[in-house]
Amino acid sequence: METSRFEPGSAGAMLEPIQIDDLYHEDDVPLADVRTSALRLLVYAGVGLTALFVLLGSAIRIPRYYQEAFVLKGTQQEQVRQFSYPVFVLERYAEVGSVLEAGAPLVKINAPEVVRAVEAYEAARQRRRLFETTEQAVYQAQIETLQLEEDRYREAIAAYEEQKRAGWRLFVQQRDKLTRLAEQARDRYERERQLVERQFISREQFREAEEARIVAEADLALLIEARRKEVADLDAQITQASLNAAIAARQRAEVEHEMQRLAQSYALEEEQARQALLRTYGPFEVAPDGLIVKAPAAGTLSFVAEVGRELPAGSLLYKTLPSATALYAQASISPQRIGFIDVDDPVILKVATFPHYEWGVVEGRIQALSVTPDTDGRYPFEVAITDAGRLAPYLSVGMTGELAVELERKSFFGYVFENVRRVYFSAVR
Repeated sequence: METSRFEPGSAGAMLEPIQIDDLYHEDDVPLADVRTSALRLLVYAGVGLTALFVLLGSAIRIPRYYQEAFVLKGTQQEQVRQFSYPVFVLERYAEVGSVLEAGAPLVKINAPEVVRAVEAYEAARQRRRLFETTEQAVYQAQIETLQLEEDRYREAIAAYEEQKRAGWRLFVQQRDKLTRLAEQARDRYERERQLVERQFISREQFREAEEARIVAEADLALLIEARRKEVADLDAQITQASLNAAIAARQRAEVEHEMQRLAQSYALEEEQARQALLRTYGPFEVAPDGLIVKAPAAGTLSFVAEVGRELPAGSLLYKTLPSATALYAQASISPQRIGFIDVDDPVILKVATFPHYEWGVVEGRIQALSVTPDTDGRYPFEVAITDAGRLAPYLSVGMTGELAVELERKSFFGYVFENVRRVYFSAVR
């Protein structure tokens, strides 16, 4: 048995190897080396993510927006009233900020030009009223008289026609009777003529038959002639009555035409005077000491002149903003971008007064696109509001903001290659 070279208690004894306890069990297996598998999985994951990125970058279309400032406008412009001559403001019926109904009184004014225009209007209206109360009644009486005269002639014509029909019935009866008598007299005459030739009767008896035949034929002829004269007289009376009725109808038509002409003339004169006042002062009402100017439409009064002062020529009397006006956005686009937009393209509006991240945006569509540039070389276009969202009750003329128009859609790689092409062509050129 081998022993240690070091004796106990010596210095080398402290360096003697010592067997420690075995900490492993016989069934313990060492851990496998997974570094290769992990690296492989990372490579697969990277390839998959890269493929997904390439697929999404090629398939998903990313919109490009063009942003431009806009201002809201209304289809109805502000209503302003000013004159080319001085006017004096006598009274004011509404204050700035008042919500007005159409025809609401605003101010009372006066001026020499106002007085002349009002006098012309009042004179024309007075002439029309005088005609309607006096002259028109005279014309109407003449029309009624001529109508009665025409009716009387028409009734006489009807009576003559009835007389002709009654006379014809009586004539037919008498004619038939006399015709039978004449035929009987001719038959008697023929019989007795034969008898007298054979000398069965005397000449005296034959002459009686001959006279009876002549009388019967004469009576029939007289009846026919009398009827002819009667019909001729009745026809003449009918013709004369028709002529008189036509004359009365023509005279009545002439009087009616003259009455209508005068009525239209007076009405036109009044309307022309009223239109002259409307063109200069808008809706109005004549007052004893001036002219009351009224609101032309429902809206808000944004300016009105002071009372008790004379407005110089060209000064504003009032200004109103119509309330029932459809809003639209007006903007312009540069010539470089004009080819990317068209009518009916969707537009997003962000109103500066109301932050879009709190109030949302306004949706619209391009409703008009100018084909000619303005003085700045830009192309104006208008956007109709299709959905104002929460801002519908608050939008008003004059508000500004920023609109966004979708110009095009490209993939991610489309934008990347666009930049590459831009750099390449810039370098080449």
